[in-house]
Amino acid sequence: MPDMKTKFFGRSKRSLDSKHRFTVPHLLRKYLADGALFLLFNPEDQGKGVQAYSTESTDVLPAEKFEFLFCAELDGQGRIVIPPDIFKALFKGYEWVLIRGLKDHCEITPTHEAPID
Repeated sequence: MPDMKTKFFGRSKRSLDSKHRFTVPHLLRKYLADGALFLLFNPEDQGKGVQAYSTESTDVLPAEKFEFLFCAELDGQGRIVIPPDIFKALFKGYEWVLIRGLKDHCEITPTHEAPID
């Protein structure tokens, strides 16, 4: 049974820069002790966004899902780069991402809507 200490919650919009990066929210970063975020992307599920897991929370995934995981490491500024295959399939043409906490993982989806201040 996996240790379920990692809990992802809340929602946040972040801008995508020209290098396909976005800043990971601070509350999410504290659960990424090793600085890695695993993005689950199945090309057959286009349009649904990606599921993001910490190293610890990948334990909840069935083995057959591991072939669809991409590792995105945090840089020194707390940003991750969306891998090229995922960017091209889902995020091209978007300027914002919506990050939603879903308990053991997050969902990251593209959006045209900027955050309301």
